[in-house]
Amino acid sequence: MLYNRSMDNKMLEGAIKVLKKFEEEQYEAYIVGGFVRDYLLDMDAYDIDITTNCLPDEIERIFPDSFVQSTKYRTVTVSMDGYRYEVTTYRSDRKYSDHRHPETKVTKTLKQDVRRRDFTINALCLDSDLNVIDYNNGLVDLKKKIIRTVGSPIRRLSEDALRIFRAFRFASRLDFEIDKDTMNAIRINIPLLKYISKERVRTELTKTLGEPHFKKVLPTMLDAGLFKVYPDILEAAKVLNRNYIQVDLIELITIASYIKGSVTDEILLSRKEIKQINQTIEYIKIFESRTLSKKSLLDVSMECIESAMKIMNVFHNSIYTLDEVNDLLKEMPISSSKELDINGFDIKKAFKLEDSPLIKKYLDMALDVVVGGYCQNKKTKITKYLKENRIDE
Repeated sequence: MLYNRSMDNKMLEGAIKVLKKFEEEQYEAYIVGGFVRDYLLDMDAYDIDITTNCLPDEIERIFPDSFVQSTKYRTVTVSMDGYRYEVTTYRSDRKYSDHRHPETKVTKTLKQDVRRRDFTINALCLDSDLNVIDYNNGLVDLKKKIIRTVGSPIRRLSEDALRIFRAFRFASRLDFEIDKDTMNAIRINIPLLKYISKERVRTELTKTLGEPHFKKVLPTMLDAGLFKVYPDILEAAKVLNRNYIQVDLIELITIASYIKGSVTDEILLSRKEIKQINQTIEYIKIFESRTLSKKSLLDVSMECIESAMKIMNVFHNSIYTLDEVNDLLKEMPISSSKELDINGFDIKKAFKLEDSPLIKKYLDMALDVVVGGYCQNKKTKITKYLKENRIDE
């Protein structure tokens, strides 16, 4: 849910109603986290999180339409005025068993709760009168445009290695600098990124690549050694840093896979995405070898064509233009092999063939002559042409 401070205060008004409802029941409750940061920076924000000293069972009593979002983290989703808010009981994080997921326990005070948060700018809170509560000098860091951990950087980043990615994402989004001690801790803790799942790596990379100041932060990411755990992505990031263009995740992974010679397995990809990456790489190779032809554009994916052209610019090898591709497409009598007016069964019948490699050879010939304009795309015409140009077994 998008909150736009200049256009829509209803989401915030709903959150304040939730806070006041807790206060009426003699509980504490505060808006906390990223919303507070973005609100104070006058930026658009997504979602409002609330923290309280109220336990989940009591939250469900106070808000009968609520439901438990996470038993482990004591998070309950509460509805108000058509908006949903994640409400979490004050907690402290104890031992992190895998540098990612903590054991938690309920704590009594807001101050104890915000101590567990990642960065000072994300540990700010708002009360029901929109007063700021700041236990970690987050307002100072917000003013100085600094990203700094809450407490010891070494400890905070070793607890949850995903925070390393998040530091660079916030720097890319906000155009902030990462403070010196936090940056040193990042370098020390880089090896812990191996504990981050491929799904989470994908999520963080997707978000970071889309941030407005990613280009500015990329050299710092490389200098810190962020991608050392992901050697394929590292090579792609180096190329991108030398000749920057804005790319999305799949384009970055296509660059990495093209350099590697096969699709990288460093992040989770769907079968559809793997197919898209392979097809884009095929077009890159066609462009590089200057062998673009009408037949190579059969069953074309314009998304892959455009990505291939974009990636060619990363390597300083822009050869064809989109206009040239479109001109070829306009000249083609068919755009897909499925449009060919003859199939394997027709050829089998016309040449009295059983299952034979010749069937595919005749189909390939048919495609060549139709796409090349040597024969009309009509079954009778194609059959006549094929019989006049028989292939020896």
